[in-house]
Amino acid sequence: MKKRIHIFHSKLALVIHCAVVLLLLLASLFVSSATTGQHIPPKFFFQGVWLGFAINLGVFYLTYFALVFFAGQPYLQKVGVILLLMVLAVCISTWGDLNRLATTSGLLEYQHHSYFLLVNSFVKTVFSFSAIFTYSIINLIKQRQHFNKIKLNTLQTELELLKSQTNPHFLFNTLNALYSKAYVSHQHELAEHIGQLSSLMQYTISQSNKSFVKLEDEIDHIEAYLGLQKLRLGEHANIRFEYAPISNHQQIPPMLLNPLVENACKYGLLNDPNSFVEIKLNIEAEKMVIAVSNSNLSVLVKQSSAYHASGSGLNNLLKRLTILFDDNFSYEVNNQPDTYTVRLTIPCN
Repeated sequence: MKKRIHIFHSKLALVIHCAVVLLLLLASLFVSSATTGQHIPPKFFFQGVWLGFAINLGVFYLTYFALVFFAGQPYLQKVGVILLLMVLAVCISTWGDLNRLATTSGLLEYQHHSYFLLVNSFVKTVFSFSAIFTYSIINLIKQRQHFNKIKLNTLQTELELLKSQTNPHFLFNTLNALYSKAYVSHQHELAEHIGQLSSLMQYTISQSNKSFVKLEDEIDHIEAYLGLQKLRLGEHANIRFEYAPISNHQQIPPMLLNPLVENACKYGLLNDPNSFVEIKLNIEAEKMVIAVSNSNLSVLVKQSSAYHASGSGLNNLLKRLTILFDDNFSYEVNNQPDTYTVRLTIPCN
């Protein structure tokens, strides 16, 4: 998903913008009718209030755009852009006022330059700070809403997890018993696969309630899942998983990559030597990039009597990504007749 710039991303934001602009308009009408200066004709500013307000409103929204567009950028960069916008607006307004004064009264004097520069600098500063105030209020509300969404998502995940946990200790004890029996019987391959299933279930239950997990643990979980897929398909399991070296401190939200891998295995693997799943994971500039490709066998899979619709796993993944990262992630799908590829890029701390 590409980054989008939203000004009115909610009805509340629209109401706040309208209220601030209305207050600025009323203040402009009042101040322009009351402001006078030496050798300035009466109502000089009031006569040009609409043009002046249009320029000042432009400063307001250019400042607001700069704050939105440069969100996350260094503080000095944002300050520099806003100051540049204000200087240009002050110069334009001062030139306009001097030109209008010379045209209407012909009383243009040297001190008028300083006067108009001072007045326009003050006005542009007020409008610019109003934009900063508006942005801060809306951003604070947005962050609060975002926090509530994450909290709700976490509660829903925990609820679904509790629903799916049918006495997990019993299941783990049973699997451990089967593992021991298989190992004692010298069925080492079977014991290995039982151990993979046990670790898969234990990771799902113990890690899913955390905010972040180590990326290497998530990779181990995927490898355990792929190991079971290889057991299911035997010699027809054409599965490749490649990843670059992972540092110990890199973390991502738990269970975020599983829907991609599970979907690829479900619709890309059959008892066919031509079916395949290929997964590549890399770290690029503090971002994790995972590309999952599989043979596009969705039509054959859906025609199978063993097929069961699993719901909207990828749609839920997209909702979760939006809640966790807002627009700071990329999700690309390339659906070809023979190959289906998903490429996901997310921040990786």
